[in-house]
Amino acid sequence: MRTNAEPRYAVILAVVVVGLVAPAAFGRNDGVESIDLTQFLALVEANSLQLERARTDRLLTEVQRDLVFSQAYPSVVGKLGYTRNFLDVETPLPVAASTTAINGVYPLRAYFARPTARQVIRAQA
Repeated sequence: MRTNAEPRYAVILAVVVVGLVAPAAFGRNDGVESIDLTQFLALVEANSLQLERARTDRLLTEVQRDLVFSQAYPSVVGKLGYTRNFLDVETPLPVAASTTAINGVYPLRAYFARPTARQVIRAQA
């Protein structure tokens, strides 16, 4: 079944053309300013997707060229390793600052070295 779509497209095209041509024919600008050829070309260069794609292709080509040249040049490779001796492990001890200063310095002491309550009472007596 064939439809006759050509007249429909002709009507749509005529409406679009009249809509574009009529404001210019009657002198209405509606905030539109005219530009010269250099401004138009600058807008095309700034907003063209094809030119952006060409710039991206050029950058990819340069990167690929650099990769090829890097494989052709000699290279220096090094390896660094660390082996830990698990037999010589020291247990870390938590540290606390003393509440009494000696010559303005608060000495550090390990938690397990804290005096017991009995030693504190004897020291105060």
